[in-house]
Amino acid sequence: MSTEKIPAFGGKGYQSMRNNDFTPEAAIAEVIDNSIEAEAKNIKIKIFQSIPPGKRKERPHTIIFGDDGIGMDKKTIQYALQVGWSSRFNSRKGIGRFGVGMTYGAIRVCEFVEIYSREKGGDWLYTNLDIEDRPDNQQPGIEPVIQKPPPKELLSLVGDFGTLIIWKNIDRIGSEFDIKELRHWIGRTYRKFIGEKIVKNKKIQKNDN
Repeated sequence: MSTEKIPAFGGKGYQSMRNNDFTPEAAIAEVIDNSIEAEAKNIKIKIFQSIPPGKRKERPHTIIFGDDGIGMDKKTIQYALQVGWSSRFNSRKGIGRFGVGMTYGAIRVCEFVEIYSREKGGDWLYTNLDIEDRPDNQQPGIEPVIQKPPPKELLSLVGDFGTLIIWKNIDRIGSEFDIKELRHWIGRTYRKFIGEKIVKNKKIQKNDN
């Protein structure tokens, strides 16, 4: 009998976890919730689409989220990609309560997640999670945090500090996905949080944020 600890799940663990019940909209909402929790005044989403071989309709291959919130320190940025970890457990600032679904939602739709984050007066930090099922990646893990600025073409999505999250290799968003419908869904879902006037304490009030 071995007395050594073994990983909680094997090399196929992430692939199994991809079969969760997150919709693309719910996965996106987890990222928006995190930005709201980080006191962001601006949250931007950029979606890149193309027509896959043998298909007729465009589908997303990359989604980028940027905010001008407070950013993350070295510990938080790495743990942010750990499934089940949260710095806002039981918070009610966003539409969710537990705050443990950002990575869970991301791996539902893509195989590669990158995070850049910077606190006020700090350096840009970077890490990623690659769960692509290939021979040289049988034990996926979160990469060590390094200092690395975002690509220049993406800096307009964040402030002088904030967080940039990139979903790459999207393979589980189908042809039914529609950006116009997503825009409408976000507006309806976050109507209490965005706009010059918001609903607060069951009253229409000026949005201080």
